[in-house]
Amino acid sequence: MHELSVEIAEEILRVRCRYDPVANSFAEYKTEKEGGKTFFAEDSDLTDMKRDFARMDEQRGNAPVWRSRSNYELQALHKLIAEDFVGRGLLLVHGSAVVADGKAYLFIAPSGTGKSTHTSLWCSLPGVNAVVINDDKQLMRPTADGVFVYPTPWGCAKKPDIPKAKLEALVVLTQGDETVLSPVTDREIFLPFYKASLRGNTPEQAKKILELQQKIMNGARLYKMRCTPTPEAAQIAYRTLVLNS
Repeated sequence: MHELSVEIAEEILRVRCRYDPVANSFAEYKTEKEGGKTFFAEDSDLTDMKRDFARMDEQRGNAPVWRSRSNYELQALHKLIAEDFVGRGLLLVHGSAVVADGKAYLFIAPSGTGKSTHTSLWCSLPGVNAVVINDDKQLMRPTADGVFVYPTPWGCAKKPDIPKAKLEALVVLTQGDETVLSPVTDREIFLPFYKASLRGNTPEQAKKILELQQKIMNGARLYKMRCTPTPEAAQIAYRTLVLNS
């Protein structure tokens, strides 16, 4: 059994886990600071996670995929921590966030759309200083000083040097034959943002999540983008979102 203190999104917590790969996933977030709530995935949590993944495979029309118990434990811990963090004013969002010129740009879309490819292309643009803060799941905290984006142990294998960044824009990404980037209202972006966010297990939690979503949308410029997975599309997005802001 492993037990370690970690700091995620400026929150101190303790994680207990059975498997080495799970402990390794949290290793870059270890801290010498003490205290915080302890999270441990019970056997029933792993069983629930296995069932959830099987249901997801079925919904996608895929045959059941074999996953290790360490994978189920990591994802169960991810769920337990994310649900607890809602009460701390943090929302877990599925997307890919890139930081350029000190500000974060979050792209959301269903899996397989190309959001990770798009943000990785930002990092390859000549003369652009950009880094992906997380390519799958990040925590977001709306504050009086803006919305901050934090990396998590779920997504990028390597924790970025940037501990957090202020969100500048939230972009819904779709595939297309040409690149078109246009501003939208929070009403237009709400449904894809809702689908990309953690869901609540109770009416109280669902209400809190909706409040966090609204604050996040209020604290960022909102866009929709149709594009190809090319450096040219990344250049257009960078020029529009960063240089012309």
